[in-house]
Amino acid sequence: MKVGVVGLGAIGSLFFNRILHQINPRNMPRSKTDRTNQIYALVKQAHLPHLKKVSILDQQRRLVLEVPTHTSPNADAFCTDYFVQQARSLDALLVTVKSTDTYEVAARLKAGNAINKDSLVISLQNGTYFSLSTTFVLMICDTGLGNVKILKDVLETDNVLHGVTYMGGVSIGPGSVIQGGAGTTIIQNAEHLSDSIQDTLGHLCTLLAASEIPSISILRWNESVVTGQDNLAIVEAIVNEVAAVANAQGITLNLH
Repeated sequence: MKVGVVGLGAIGSLFFNRILHQINPRNMPRSKTDRTNQIYALVKQAHLPHLKKVSILDQQRRLVLEVPTHTSPNADAFCTDYFVQQARSLDALLVTVKSTDTYEVAARLKAGNAINKDSLVISLQNGTYFSLSTTFVLMICDTGLGNVKILKDVLETDNVLHGVTYMGGVSIGPGSVIQGGAGTTIIQNAEHLSDSIQDTLGHLCTLLAASEIPSISILRWNESVVTGQDNLAIVEAIVNEVAAVANAQGITLNLH
């Protein structure tokens, strides 16, 4: 499948880097790599000179993974406009830009050919923001549903979902990120999708899992299909990210 990422900030870089690492970690010819999947990043022209490699670091700035992108085929993963340099549009697109940039991104997507009526679009937001001291943790969940409405309205499609990820990070440059946690990514409210788009979502979740990005898809957040196990996964995801960020600041939390 063909997957795209718009916005190589912290979240976008985490997803793009891990998927590219899964598909072609050594920048080998495509005949010697995963030919089933392709990943693209829609980036600004000014960022291209800085995208000779992409990397993820841990909180002590030790290298977790690094993928060369200075030559083809991995260099071809970067698109500087809202189209893909091949005949077929993206099967799935992760939109990871700031909320204030969503309308502009949607308008440019509408004018280009990166997606079509059969593409799945997921507005992916960071699930938590933190204010940490030695005495308290403040967590605010980001609904991000306004972004979904903008994307639906501008793109004139219902194939738009809301996702939140608790795999936080800090961007240190285009394509480079310090990972702050290892939480779950939750994709919500997919019950209205057609069977073919549901299949696309299933293939995407499989690719995310292979890329060490744990994810769950929930049909309707506010109905009984959200099981106790789902709730446990969400709580564990939040706790893991809180602990990771706290540990990075030298704060020990008693979570029992």
